[in-house]
Amino acid sequence: MYPISNLYATYLRDRDREFVARCEVDGIVYDRSVMVDFTIENSLSLSNELELGTVIPNKLTIKFRMIEQFPPNARIVPYLGLYINPAWQEAGFAWQDAEVPWQGGVSEWLPLGEFFVDRRERVGDLWTYTCYDKLIFGDVPYVSSLTYPATMKAVWDEICGRLDYTYDSSVQINASYRIPVAPTGYSMRQVLMHICSAHAACAYMDKAGTLKWRSIKATEKPVFEMSPSDYIRIKQTNPVKSYSRVVVTYDEEDKLTYEAGTGPDSQTMFVICPYATQQITDNILAAIDGYSYQPVSITPRGFPQLDQGDRLQLEVFSSVPWENASISWQDAHFPWDGLSTHETLILHQELRYKGGFSMQVEAPSISEQQSEFVVEGTLTGQVNRLAQNSVRFGKPYYGVTHSKERGIVVDRSDGLADMTLNADELRFRADGQDALWFDIPSRRFKFSGTLEAADGVFSGTIRAGKIIGGTIEGTNISASVITGNTINGGSINGTIISGAAIYGGVITGPLIQTGESYPRIRLNSSGRLLEAESSSSNALVISPNESGVPALYFKSDGNVGTYIQHVSGTGLLISVFQGSATISPGREINLSPGGGFDIRVPAWSRFYGLSNGRSLQQELDSIYAAIAAVRN
Repeated sequence: MYPISNLYATYLRDRDREFVARCEVDGIVYDRSVMVDFTIENSLSLSNELELGTVIPNKLTIKFRMIEQFPPNARIVPYLGLYINPAWQEAGFAWQDAEVPWQGGVSEWLPLGEFFVDRRERVGDLWTYTCYDKLIFGDVPYVSSLTYPATMKAVWDEICGRLDYTYDSSVQINASYRIPVAPTGYSMRQVLMHICSAHAACAYMDKAGTLKWRSIKATEKPVFEMSPSDYIRIKQTNPVKSYSRVVVTYDEEDKLTYEAGTGPDSQTMFVICPYATQQITDNILAAIDGYSYQPVSITPRGFPQLDQGDRLQLEVFSSVPWENASISWQDAHFPWDGLSTHETLILHQELRYKGGFSMQVEAPSISEQQSEFVVEGTLTGQVNRLAQNSVRFGKPYYGVTHSKERGIVVDRSDGLADMTLNADELRFRADGQDALWFDIPSRRFKFSGTLEAADGVFSGTIRAGKIIGGTIEGTNISASVITGNTINGGSINGTIISGAAIYGGVITGPLIQTGESYPRIRLNSSGRLLEAESSSSNALVISPNESGVPALYFKSDGNVGTYIQHVSGTGLLISVFQGSATISPGREINLSPGGGFDIRVPAWSRFYGLSNGRSLQQELDSIYAAIAAVRN
């Protein structure tokens, strides 16, 4: 209940009271000369009974008779005052509280809320503005900058800071309550609702524009009393509504819930909170267990200081004349004065001003029969069937789940395999391990399993970094590395081809080798060489073009020591670049007779005997010296 002065409270109950109204629009005050009327709707619940976690904007519908119009999103604050014409001898308040002149006047102005223009309509010079309070600004997506898990208090403060909400001490957030992941997909107002529901509370903007909580507690006391003189009509709409059980739904799609307490559905408080735990559910029950209210519809004489959620104490005349009583004395459970006392709360109220002030207060409830046996209408049934059969975020549909985080996910019921598809990812998994996926940075599909065709044959061209298999067959096979026991193909192209057996009409590739380790034979297209290698530095090399003539090289320790080639017009050329040319003992050099072969050496001094290390020239010189000695 909004605080008012004793003077205002006293004159509110006066039979001769007179209400006056004015309105402030962007700082400019308009009186009844242009302001025609207004209606304000305050709600704690929009359903047929009490709910937890509601954050409902207050609504103002106001009419002005004027030519000009207010700017978009203009701020409008309606006020209500009481015209006081005091008879001082009858005053029921202290002298110091009489803040009005001796001749009378208007009491303090009571604000009825802070509203902002949402839409407008004009008929002639009559403008009708539909306005809402600041809670309407919360209907925008919530993109949090916090690190999660985060406390509900931190999330609440971040949202209130962004929306410029001011809240008071009625907001009491449990410091241990946390939100595990960022609430993606929710609006700011929805997140506020979930935090309120976890605390058995509802939120609303009060008449001064301050965000407040209305905590629902079984121990709360009435804040306002109404006697039969304070209302025009009262109607009891159902028996007393009470709560002894709580069911909190934390997954609306799969209907996953936590429960606490016992009782039928008519005594159950149903709550929606994605961040609920069993402990939160138990705490909600501890707050509302035994909470009750009398469902009523009241037409009060007019008390504008009342807020939605205020708990009221009502005095209702319910007696009967004794001569008409048809019950026994001991069963007559009503007081002698005929007034019964009930407690209720304001779930919805409507304030109207049109020259005078009136209001309507309602506290509805669902009957026990409606709670236990819900009968769906035609539209409700169709909506529920659509909800069951449609594909929605986070709802499995024959193994398909559609979410904002992962896109489309398809799961087997046994968990053996799943598939993920979105703009950044295409991935097939088996037993939780990647089997086939698209590598976005490298623009490549990757496969970790075995690739097999239905009929055992792949047509067209297969290109890969490395192909390994028992038998590879194809018209054209191209790869950097092809390894297999048997490779059959009309044309095989690859940088490296390795296999136990390779069959094909043509095998083409930059490098063909018998193995990756030594010894091996390599066919290298870059130098058009055939190499028989025992190591990287020792090999027999055939070059197809050495100064225009094929040659056979002997490479030792990384250097070419000898090469043999046929030189046109010269014959066979054997060149030794390092070391010496040695013919092993026990071997002969046979020159065919009649061939006209010559053996030519640079000088006789270049022929040496291994036994004494002497050259042929030295031996000839010794022989010549001996002959000369004999002759002399």
